[in-house]
Amino acid sequence: MPKIRKKIDESSAFATTRILAAMLVAVGFLVTNLFLGDFTLKDYLPKIDNKPVARVQTEESGICPAVIRNKVGLFNQEKSDSKVKDKFPDTVLLVTANYAYYNLLQNWEWLANELGLQWAVLALDERLYNELGPERAVASDEKFAVSGQQIFRRGQFHTLTCNKMNMALELANNCGVNVVFTDADNIFLKNPFEHDLGKMIRSNVYDYVYKPNSFIYKERDHRCIRGDPDGENNTGFYYIRHGNEIYKRVVEATMTKCHHPKNTIDDQTLFWNAFHEVKEEVGDGSFHHCGSYNNEWNQAFGMSEEENDSVFKYCCMDPYYYPVGQRRVPDDRDIVTFHANFVKGYTPKVNKLRGIKDGYGWNITRFIDGKGGLLTD
Repeated sequence: MPKIRKKIDESSAFATTRILAAMLVAVGFLVTNLFLGDFTLKDYLPKIDNKPVARVQTEESGICPAVIRNKVGLFNQEKSDSKVKDKFPDTVLLVTANYAYYNLLQNWEWLANELGLQWAVLALDERLYNELGPERAVASDEKFAVSGQQIFRRGQFHTLTCNKMNMALELANNCGVNVVFTDADNIFLKNPFEHDLGKMIRSNVYDYVYKPNSFIYKERDHRCIRGDPDGENNTGFYYIRHGNEIYKRVVEATMTKCHHPKNTIDDQTLFWNAFHEVKEEVGDGSFHHCGSYNNEWNQAFGMSEEENDSVFKYCCMDPYYYPVGQRRVPDDRDIVTFHANFVKGYTPKVNKLRGIKDGYGWNITRFIDGKGGLLTD
């Protein structure tokens, strides 16, 4: 018996040695190829049907759609020649629409493509998701999917608008990315990431950057730039840095209000109401707006690392360059984006877009059907 046991032990030791040797060879192969550039880490991810797995697990045990991972970076690296195209490795651009507004989305995409950008679509109904597919879009939770034209504060308008805010936050948390969110009627005429918005994102100072919902006639003349923001601002175009607990708390409070059976109010009003309620609960000292606390607009706050982690830091885009549709934009203004809001329905939005830059804001040749118009099933 002792001789047999000795042979077994020797065999086990030999097998273990062979396994360890094989592992060392594999690690050496991996490291060598990574440094030589023949392979990337993505090539070593688990694969299904020779394609990378379409999800990644995060600290919140959520699921990240493959389209988000593939579109992170804001810029199309092959098409863009921008000097800042490599400066946003952890930020993704999201645009939202449902199928009824597909032509509005196609118009937005055409303009964004001209600027060398890349993005993912938040499809707010199943019809649009099926049209675009998982390579371009993220599907909405079927409980909150809304089809057809929705008029401001009528029908299911509040369900549609609240859903897009919640989707953006979930993707930021589940994918571990920062998010630039925009409605499809907020068109890009110049590249916002080469302008003020891009500078604020690259500064890594702000947790939230929003656009005022008011119109001004002089640059740097809005009260928010002096540290005195409006009580309610636009929620159709904004930036969020992932992982901020105060912002998450505000959105959760907004969703509670939004999904109340008797609610008829849209996400914008509900969000800013919840924002002020949370601010009152946690204390004004936990919220720092640019232009306040003796710092200049678009400048760091000069806080300690500990203070920086515990404070919600937010700032505004200059509405001179990022105007809303409250008034007609003068033809000679060099605007970066334009939001066709302050009107109800598809056709009035199109009319506003047509009036931007001698018709550059809207063109039916950008649509697959070549006609435009509100789409139905």
